[in-house]
Amino acid sequence: MGRKIKIGFLGNTCNYAYFYAKYFQNHPEIEAICFIEHTNISRDYPWWDDSSIDRESLPSWIVLLPSFKFPGGLLSHGNKLKFVLKKLQECDLIHSFGLISSIWALRSKKKFIYNSYGDIISTPFIQNYFSVKNWFRAYLSRIILKKATRIFLNQTIDIDFAIRLNVYHKSILIPLLYD
Repeated sequence: MGRKIKIGFLGNTCNYAYFYAKYFQNHPEIEAICFIEHTNISRDYPWWDDSSIDRESLPSWIVLLPSFKFPGGLLSHGNKLKFVLKKLQECDLIHSFGLISSIWALRSKKKFIYNSYGDIISTPFIQNYFSVKNWFRAYLSRIILKKATRIFLNQTIDIDFAIRLNVYHKSILIPLLYD
């Protein structure tokens, strides 16, 4: 057996990245790393769903990252954010959940999977024509969807939006692991 493929799971909204990385921990051909962004939302940390995880002594496959504030944190080149890019560039593939994580995956110049958790429905479309931030989000979303190697859709309603955005050919409808 050759070298394991290193997959980084990024964007831990509702612990999606954690559940995927944990699922692949015993796979003989995959080294799964869970990247968790610092956030004030309790449910986005593994210990919210898994009492066996101790926040003071995390397993080596869980890496805590600094917060990615939108949009400033995404454009910054500070030392903390260089650390994030370096960690992502060590991966062979990045499985990202949502817009912010996918921007980091794109910046790493690695192949990445964009995993929608319902955000494909609205993010690429401009909701408020008077908001520069909204225009910017929509623009970045469309770039991410075009550049993603694969797109995982978690809801059947996402299919229509993938077709409208001309990315259905690389989309897969896949339920979440715990569904």
